Amino acid sequence: MEGQKSRTLKLSKLTVGLYEFGVTVDGDGAHGEGFVNVTVKPEPRVNKPPVVVVSPEFQEISLPTSSTVIDGSQSTDDDKVVSWHWEEVKGPLRDEKVSADTPILTLTGLVPGNYTFSLTVTDSDGATSSTLAKLSVNKVKDYGPVANAGPNQVIQLPRNSITLSGNQSKDDHEDLSYEWSLSPESKDKVLEMQGVRTPTLQLSAMQEGDYTFQLTVTDSAGQQDTSKVTVIVQPENNKPPVADAGPEKELTLPVDRTTLDGSKSRDDQKISSYHWTKTSGPDGVKIEKEDSAVASVSGLELGSYEFTLTVTDERNLRSSDTVTVIVREEKDQPPVARVLSSPPVSLPVRTAVLDGSRSTDDKGGLSFLWTRDES
Repeated sequence: MEGQKSRTLKLSKLTVGLYEFGVTVDGDGAHGEGFVNVTVKPEPRVNKPPVVVVSPEFQEISLPTSSTVIDGSQSTDDDKVVSWHWEEVKGPLRDEKVSADTPILTLTGLVPGNYTFSLTVTDSDGATSSTLAKLSVNKVKDYGPVANAGPNQVIQLPRNSITLSGNQSKDDHEDLSYEWSLSPESKDKVLEMQGVRTPTLQLSAMQEGDYTFQLTVTDSAGQQDTSKVTVIVQPENNKPPVADAGPEKELTLPVDRTTLDGSKSRDDQKISSYHWTKTSGPDGVKIEKEDSAVASVSGLELGSYEFTLTVTDERNLRSSDTVTVIVREEKDQPPVARVLSSPPVSLPVRTAVLDGSRSTDDKGGLSFLWTRDES
């Protein structure tokens, strides 16, 4: 207040409210009082439209997620927001468009496509404001399949078959078709293939060499992937057989036959045949069961014989061994002298007969010599 003792009073920094003032006036023997009220009213309000806020302004989701929310509750006004109204202004074709009168818009059952929603808010003075929110709904992401033909394989003849497995191939929807084929680098290979449109491929009649196979998998959307696998067929690791004709033999006449035993011959797989032949020695020998492991030989004479055994395995590899048979003369045993005892002689008989006829020899042809024993 300024000029409290003057005719006029100046008021400043007034705020809204009711003020009461009194004034006293004194003059030539006179006195007077007066009162006055001053009312300060608030400044007249000019309504501002509400401020619309949506969150998020744009969002993107992918199926199988088919629901989301858009928040308009953060919209403001200089007085008060009294209503919210959502309207779908753009979206995929379907039975019903979205419409709601809530601060937060809840969306469900969404289908792939692009959506635009309008939010209009109204304040206490009826003023409105609007803004847009956009939403993109993507289809289910379909990743391409991953083919897996399995690890490389090695087999060795005589095995000539194998099964390849593509069961480790993958797809996000587990809906795959399979197709096996020879890769271009193996197109001239000859073999038998079964199950070319199944996860497992059966191979047979393979020959020595490298085979490369290609597995192509296709998903329900037509997306493909390929994988290769190599099968190496190694030659048979076959060692030749080892023939064993047995130890050397010695015979003494009159024994003129023996057996030849090759049963100790061996092979890393299997011996398929045996054959005995005489390779040296006197003629006239007969071999029985000459195509078996154990043979019989007869008609042997004095001398040295050599017999050869040849064995053959299943891969036609051969081996030979020899055995020597020596036939010796019958041994000459010393003669055996036998004298029959003589009956006693009584004089006047002066003669006696001594009999050595019972003496023997293994070959006969004895000669006799009688001598008197002086002892």
